[in-house]
Amino acid sequence: MNELELTLAINDYDHTRDLVEGRVPVPGIRVNCIVPGFADTAMPRLTHTEESFQATAAKIPLGRAALPADTAAAVSFLLSGDAAYITGQTLGINGGAILL
Repeated sequence: MNELELTLAINDYDHTRDLVEGRVPVPGIRVNCIVPGFADTAMPRLTHTEESFQATAAKIPLGRAALPADTAAAVSFLLSGDAAYITGQTLGINGGAILL
């Protein structure tokens, strides 16, 4: 995670926390934040060569870039009844890249 990504994540976290703590009142609404990491989507494909893309993906502890389905699965979980008691959380979908 670079400095910009970290700043954005902190800002998302701050906004999420504000919602959860009632600074922006929305009764009965659960608020969570998804922070996607390096993903195999159009933007990185436009800004990286294939070699650079693969090198970046290889540095991720799980050994690959996220797929859109990885993020979609996390969002789907948070929208499901299985996550009914989860609120105020920031969920990084990053394959462990935050550990680097």
